[in-house]
Amino acid sequence: MVDLLTAFVIILRIMVFILGGTVVLIALQAYRRTRESFMFLVALGLVLITIGSFVEGLFFEFAGRTNPAHALESTLAVIGFLVIIYAIRSS
Repeated sequence: MVDLLTAFVIILRIMVFILGGTVVLIALQAYRRTRESFMFLVALGLVLITIGSFVEGLFFEFAGRTNPAHALESTLAVIGFLVIIYAIRSS
């Protein structure tokens, strides 16, 4: 049986995945509409951040490995933010 806090965290991870995916789709639609390369890079950065968060949740819940999961999520978040910063600065 899953305790209340674990269920809440699982729901939050699913929401992060859905909301992150929605923002990525909006950014990709903007890229298709404008053909501005920075919008594609913003979408890529958001994909990395969203996947990092989701994968961390999977590792934590099913593998019980917290340190590698946190390290992977943080690494993908840093790379994702760097890509977004590069996209904004280069536009």
